[in-house]
Amino acid sequence: MNDDNVINQNGMTGGDEDDHDPAKILVQQTFDLALKKTLSTATPGPFVQGDVVSFDIKIYNQGTIDATNINITDYVPVGLTLSNPGVTWTVVSSGTTTLVSPIASLASGDSMIRTITFTINSSFQGSSIRNWSEISSATNAIGLADVDSNPDGTNFNQSGETNDLLDDDVINQNGMTGGDEDDHDLAEIAVVKYLI
Repeated sequence: MNDDNVINQNGMTGGDEDDHDPAKILVQQTFDLALKKTLSTATPGPFVQGDVVSFDIKIYNQGTIDATNINITDYVPVGLTLSNPGVTWTVVSSGTTTLVSPIASLASGDSMIRTITFTINSSFQGSSIRNWSEISSATNAIGLADVDSNPDGTNFNQSGETNDLLDDDVINQNGMTGGDEDDHDLAEIAVVKYLI
């Protein structure tokens, strides 16, 4: 291995075995995760105060390398209360929750869904609720960073996250170059008020 491409040494006396030689190539790998958040078909609405609402958070591995230890942060808005905290989701701080158990592994080209369920507060006065989620951390075997987004657990701290309102459910833009931050997405529901 120290004498690559050497052909004039004697392998019988401790030199390079000149009839045996390696060739090395570099393989370009890409780490790229994306997230899309949608209203679950299990709770299609319409919604009023006190109803249960579920959102499906779909994680995509768009890269060439498997992803590991993927965690998601959900930014719980005013008007929603997390159902069954501590089972699948755990409250980190007021208005923020993460997966109890991060996604252990997601193969290149695969996707998976995690569902989060809330109750609409009986005192909610607005006409709509926006709920945001983001990939907050992820790893891979060779330590690559995501090519088009910055996983973290802080809402709206990156310029690409503000594009989500215009590019809802988009997973093929680059948040590093002014496009949508594709690991950060929202789902919005309308809330119909009771008339008394």
